[in-house]
Amino acid sequence: MENCDSQPQFWLAPLAGLNDLPFRLLCARFGALGCHWAPMICAQALMHPASRLQTLKLLEWLPEQERALQLFGPNPQIVGAALEVAWELGVREVNFNLGCQVPKVTKGGSGAILLRDLPQVYAILEAMKRSYPQLHLSLKLRLGWDNYALTPLLREASNLGVERVFVHGRLGTDGFAGDLRWDLLDRAAQESSVPFYANGGVTDWESAQRLLALPRCQGVMIGRGALGRADIFAYLQAKARGEELQDSTWSGSPAQRRQRQLELLNEHLELVERYGRGPERERMHKLRRHLAAYELLGPERLQVASFRALRDLIARSEQS
Repeated sequence: MENCDSQPQFWLAPLAGLNDLPFRLLCARFGALGCHWAPMICAQALMHPASRLQTLKLLEWLPEQERALQLFGPNPQIVGAALEVAWELGVREVNFNLGCQVPKVTKGGSGAILLRDLPQVYAILEAMKRSYPQLHLSLKLRLGWDNYALTPLLREASNLGVERVFVHGRLGTDGFAGDLRWDLLDRAAQESSVPFYANGGVTDWESAQRLLALPRCQGVMIGRGALGRADIFAYLQAKARGEELQDSTWSGSPAQRRQRQLELLNEHLELVERYGRGPERERMHKLRRHLAAYELLGPERLQVASFRALRDLIARSEQS
């Protein structure tokens, strides 16, 4: 477990469909925390015979890594059964998701919509800690579903065995639209009985700084802001120290920043080749979801179908 210090912490969000092992390793190289978290896992999918094998494929770690995952589910029995499987796989840290607002999650009563039923949330968390008292437990939250609902949960979090909370500054019904609800986010930061981390819209130092200014905020979680720019973690760490990060996608001329992003993509591709699972076609399909964020490559990046074709495109881009 990471220790808090005087410097803010910068965490990688467990992005569903994007947070595979190669991407986590790339972000870890730039100092991101949480890179041992496998992406969001559905407790029901892990237990259902038709989806279990495919779900297990999402659980990727290096042998030397601590094992952690983000889990979601609607009731103690389902979550408990999934946690038993995860525990047998060596998982000792779980981030329970109460923040996802996508329909395929909320229609089953999971994610942010579960914040409408806090007694059920308490029952799930109590069951997790009762069965596995050594479990390191954290929460990923929205401010509520359609109105602010966090006061009881945040005040009770420490008694429930929660070690930290990551709070996205919107309601579930907000989706990703509009500005963060700063008044409610400020309130949540003040009410939390455990270390508080903010989340939402971090793409540069200015947006991170505004979150870090919240009361007792110990750091931020970054999701889509890291896509195509994994060095955002090193950049933010440098800015927090009052320094400038050299040789990055954040410094130098446009040509220098473009060259740095090409180098990042090369590193990403190397990690996919080394650690990605499955045949090349499947690994390229996963990587293509990231390629949209490497905008400086041009539209051709979305059409490549092999590692060789992508390397050729990178080489041509470096020469242009």
